Amino acid sequence: MWPSEERARTASGRGGGIRSQLGLATLLVVLFLTFLDNTVISVTLAAVQSSLHAGVSQLQWVIDAYALVFAPSCSGRTCLPPAGCRA
Repeated sequence: MWPSEERARTASGRGGGIRSQLGLATLLVVLFLTFLDNTVISVTLAAVQSSLHAGVSQLQWVIDAYALVFAPSCSGRTCLPPAGCRA
């Protein structure tokens, strides 16, 4: 280990800095929002089933469709091209 790295490590404690704490806080917020979102979907499935007269397989399609739309938003990407983008 280089002497400057060792000094930086001892100055900041365990080697982590504000960036690692910010990254951890961001990760925890995203995990909490994902948990909250999944809870909301689970609670609303009964209302969807009764209003659409859907069976279990149709509810699975609803969950899968929602997951396909939600997953790209977690990674920071979208399914649609940016506005003004020419194909």
